[in-house]
Amino acid sequence: MRSRKNGVSPRSQHGLSRRLALRAVACAAAYGVTRSPVFGQQTAAPSLDRQADVAFVSSHDRLRGINIQQPFAHWETGEPWNRRRGWGSWMPKERLAEIAASGVDFLRICVDPAPLLAVETKADLTSGIETVLRSVDAVLQAGMKVLFDVHVSTEHLDWNIQTLTDGIKGTHFLRLVEVETSIATALQARYSPQSVALELFNEPPPPSDFRFKTAWAEQLKHLYDAVRSAAPKHTLILSGMNYASIDGLVSIDVKPFDANTIFVFHYYEPFLFTLQGVNLSYNKYVHRLQFPPQPGDRVRVIERATSLVKSDEGTPLWRKELLVPQLIKNADQYFNVPEDAAFIRRRVGEVAAWADKNKVDRKRVMCGEFGCFGDFASRTGAALSDRVMWLQTVRQAVEDNGFGWCVHDLDESFRITNDDGTFVPELLAALGLRKP
Repeated sequence: MRSRKNGVSPRSQHGLSRRLALRAVACAAAYGVTRSPVFGQQTAAPSLDRQADVAFVSSHDRLRGINIQQPFAHWETGEPWNRRRGWGSWMPKERLAEIAASGVDFLRICVDPAPLLAVETKADLTSGIETVLRSVDAVLQAGMKVLFDVHVSTEHLDWNIQTLTDGIKGTHFLRLVEVETSIATALQARYSPQSVALELFNEPPPPSDFRFKTAWAEQLKHLYDAVRSAAPKHTLILSGMNYASIDGLVSIDVKPFDANTIFVFHYYEPFLFTLQGVNLSYNKYVHRLQFPPQPGDRVRVIERATSLVKSDEGTPLWRKELLVPQLIKNADQYFNVPEDAAFIRRRVGEVAAWADKNKVDRKRVMCGEFGCFGDFASRTGAALSDRVMWLQTVRQAVEDNGFGWCVHDLDESFRITNDDGTFVPELLAALGLRKP
């Protein structure tokens, strides 16, 4: 999920980071890069030996994971990653052991690539990659797998989802290809395909962003081929446009991609429920919305939220006049459809139908993010009981269709943990995980 999830806890300050200057391991010297304005080097030669089937699989019936956003997923101008609190502070061995004991297969480490894209020398790129790989080492040592997620920023001035999709001849896109090829080469040299997978681009932009650009399908294929050449046996993870939505996924043509590819979708529907309390648009005025929707609650929800909009002295009148109709429209949809458990099952069923139509084994499909906002950073969201009901409903729908999943997230704004970092037992149970 992108920065539309706002709110910062006392233990989750965005943008601070570790130094990049860490010593590279010996195998890092072999990192290959594509030709670029910065380094001017050649792409690694394609390998003839590729994994014939998906390598990144669960040791049980399906993949289960947790998204980890710190310390690599947040960027603040001039501050690469989290220099104040590094990986060891967020994820000491004891905490990793506790997470592993819950029964998850993997951690999805979200990495904003901006610090890597911004470096000017190959040595600094190698050092930056090594910074992240040390966290991968720690997770593997704890007995879990790792999904290395290239979590492109929506807000960075130079390296964001718009600039990095400037076409197969665009300087920003080619720089992304270069860096991801280097990451893939490092993963190939250091880790088994069964232990580590690579996600190429978290939440690609909506179709409207490509009106005057090379189509995303063509850019994705170009990126995929370059990375696949560098890591022929590692599982690659892809998602569709419109921020990895279900609608974006079902528009993907699977033919250009080999069998060692997992397709993901992110699920935050119904948005009125999952984003309630988030400091965004009309959502910040909606609190304690119940799930499933209770028809008799519609009037109260609209009246309370509308009153909060009108009394907000920090919002100009013209903005309020736009927010209220949007609020009412989305509330009507939530209650009238209704967007309940049956609605969720139908939506996830659309993914199953797409997979079957395209002959994609369902073990190669994953819900890469799902979560809902609770009480966080002095903001009020859904009650715990409603969060439990929604998480359990989505998780069950995903599992019933044979898909893997990765909940969003461990301890950021959609967190499944308490302030002290321990799991919330009710949320853990909703996910079918064990209490450590």
